[in-house]
Amino acid sequence: MDKCRGIIAFLLICTSLLQKSEAAVCGTVWYDPTFKTCCNGVLNTFRQRGCCGTVAYDPTFKTCCNGVLNTFKQRGCCGTVAYDPKFKTCCNGVLNTFKQRGCCGTVAYDPTFKTCCNGVLNSFRQRACCGTIAYDPTFKRCCNGVFC
Repeated sequence: MDKCRGIIAFLLICTSLLQKSEAAVCGTVWYDPTFKTCCNGVLNTFRQRGCCGTVAYDPTFKTCCNGVLNTFKQRGCCGTVAYDPKFKTCCNGVLNTFKQRGCCGTVAYDPTFKTCCNGVLNSFRQRACCGTIAYDPTFKRCCNGVFC
């Protein structure tokens, strides 16, 4: 009989929670979203505005990058690292120290001064590429990726 009273009490609590609009389920646990946050089935102690994987956080102060929570708010993500695009450049998942206008593979560069040819950065600016080499077509000719 005591077991039935426990089940009945549980059902009454669940019913009262369901009747309130703020009741929710996180995994298998009932909770009040006014006070807690459920992130991918994990109940977090405090109410937050966002989830990063299973962790609740406030996007006003932190940044989530591909499931990794970064301690500071930033404007962009490079892989799992948060960064400010005004000061750095992300090239294919690699964060470069300085802001540049272009990427050559994973390296950031300024196209005003250098040329990227098939993923290889050339140390001077030219108008064309022959394979991986930058050149000026006024003085040379390229045939199928080879100078001819």
